[in-house]
Amino acid sequence: MDSTVIIVILIGFSVLSYLYASVGHGGASGYIALFILLGFSPQEIKVPVLILNILVASVSAIQFTVKGYFQWKPFLRLFILSVPLAYLGSKFGIQEKWISLLLMLFLWYSAWVLWRGEAYWKFPVQSTGGLMFIGGMLGWLSGMLGIGGGILLTPILMASKWGNSKEVSAQSAWFIVVNSLGGLAAISIPEIQQQIQPFWMTFPLILIFGYLGARWGSLKGNEMQLKKIMALVLALASLKLLFQTIGF
Repeated sequence: MDSTVIIVILIGFSVLSYLYASVGHGGASGYIALFILLGFSPQEIKVPVLILNILVASVSAIQFTVKGYFQWKPFLRLFILSVPLAYLGSKFGIQEKWISLLLMLFLWYSAWVLWRGEAYWKFPVQSTGGLMFIGGMLGWLSGMLGIGGGILLTPILMASKWGNSKEVSAQSAWFIVVNSLGGLAAISIPEIQQQIQPFWMTFPLILIFGYLGARWGSLKGNEMQLKKIMALVLALASLKLLFQTIGF
C-alpha cells in the first residue's frame, strides 16, 4: 500500500471507530465501505474487518456494561445459536461475485436502517424462541459476510421496542464481539496472518478512538446525527461495489 492509502485508512478507521462505538457497534459496515472505496476486494478484507470489529465492539461493550445497560438473560438467548452459526457461515463456500452482491445489499440495508432509525419489520423478540431465531439468523449472515451482526440486530430490537437505545447498544456490542470471534475461528491461522499484516498499525489508534466514542455514547450523544452521516458513507460504498461487480 502507498502512503496515501495508509493515511486515509488511519484517519477513516479512527473516525468510523469513534462513530460506531458511540452507538454500540463495532463498525464492520463502515470498514467494509472504506475498504471498498479504496479498491480492496471483499475476500481480502474479511480478517481485518473482523479483528477491528472485535476491538472496537469490546471497548464499547465494556463501557455500556459498566454503565449498567447490559442484560445477561436475553443475551444468552441471542448467543446460543448465533456463534456456532457464525462459525459455519464463515466456512460456507460462496463465489466472490455473490459475496459482493450480498455485501452491496447489506450496505444498502444498513444505510437505510441508519437513516430511518428503524427496521422494515418487527420481530417477536420478547420470547426465548424469538431471540434464539434472530440470533441464529444473524449469526449465519454475519459469518458469511464477515461482520458482527450488530448493525442488523440494533434496528430489530429498536423496532420491537425491546429496550431503550443504550440497552440495545449494550446487547448489540456484545453480540458483535461473540459473532466476530465465531467467524474468525473458522479462518486458518496462515490466512489470518497474511490478511492482517498490512493493517496491524491501525489497531492502537482504533482502540483509542473506539474508547472515546464508546465513553461519549454511553454517557450522552445525539445518535441520529451520527447515524445519518454513516448512512451516506454506506450508500456511497454500495454504489461503488455495484459498479465494481458489473465491471463498470
